[in-house]
Amino acid sequence: MPVPEDHAYTLAGKRWLIRFTRLRGSAIGWTFLKDERNPNVNERILIDEGTYKKANRAALELLIHEAYHALNPSYDETVVSQHARDLARLLWGLGWRRKE
Repeated sequence: MPVPEDHAYTLAGKRWLIRFTRLRGSAIGWTFLKDERNPNVNERILIDEGTYKKANRAALELLIHEAYHALNPSYDETVVSQHARDLARLLWGLGWRRKE
């Protein structure tokens, strides 16, 4: 399965670049937020292409997890992880799958 091209989506009124790429280290996703400490950051979400290619519930949870960071930057990692896990379990249980 080829890696999807970059996409731009509006989340919480902001334009976000979503890129599927090979990530170094142990992280499988990153959300880059513009804030006081990083005013020049281009807001973007990076998703590990290897994880995304699996097209399983973990890939769905990863995408939801990173989108949650974009939508709710004040939520801590524990809350984001729990919400993403719950929503992925719900959608997967209802039969949502990515088209190949």
